[in-house]
Amino acid sequence: MYLYTSPIMNTQIRNALFVNGLSASAIAKKFSLPLTTVEVIFRQLLDLNKAETPKHLKVYEYLVFGGLSPSQIATRMNTGEEDIRGILIDLEATENDASSDDYDYEYKTIQKPESVRLFLQYEQDNEDDYDILRIQKQDEDTYKVNYTYNYSSDKSNEKITTLTQGGLVNYLMNTFHLLSLDKRPFYSIEIHIPMYPTVKFTSNQPYDEFLTLIDAILHSQQI
Repeated sequence: MYLYTSPIMNTQIRNALFVNGLSASAIAKKFSLPLTTVEVIFRQLLDLNKAETPKHLKVYEYLVFGGLSPSQIATRMNTGEEDIRGILIDLEATENDASSDDYDYEYKTIQKPESVRLFLQYEQDNEDDYDILRIQKQDEDTYKVNYTYNYSSDKSNEKITTLTQGGLVNYLMNTFHLLSLDKRPFYSIEIHIPMYPTVKFTSNQPYDEFLTLIDAILHSQQI
């Protein structure tokens, strides 16, 4: 979907969000735009695939779908507004995030599905210590799989591979099987699948219950 707004208007809307901290409804009123148009612009200003933590995802959801301003999000998440503004900067889309063919008046169109993310939290009292598994479809039968090991005492270690759909299914089955057998399990697994509710599991769920996620993961990645 292309959005035909001028570069000057785009910059003004970006500043209204990032600098002035206005909500979607306040921006719509300020620029005499439909609220739905502002929501689309927000999704183009922010790159959801840059959401590397559960906190980043919550900020995105509150802003784009909840219609909250940065200050309202800060109150909701019991943190400072500067923290929320910093997350918005982390999420900001740039021209380097898509080819020039994907842009019209500096805004991109979505060419690939949003990635699936699994956040595997180590301990109950440390929400910043977790592994991340990301899955994103690249073309008709190729998926990029990225696993990042985040130990609080070690430097992050990232492993990336590409798999066919059959290879991805086998990988997920093996992963869920290992999680169901773990004698020192993760505290929780938070799963973000595009177009599905965000859910949190204990990591030692029965294997059969994990398998129900595979269809949802594959379905969310259809182009």
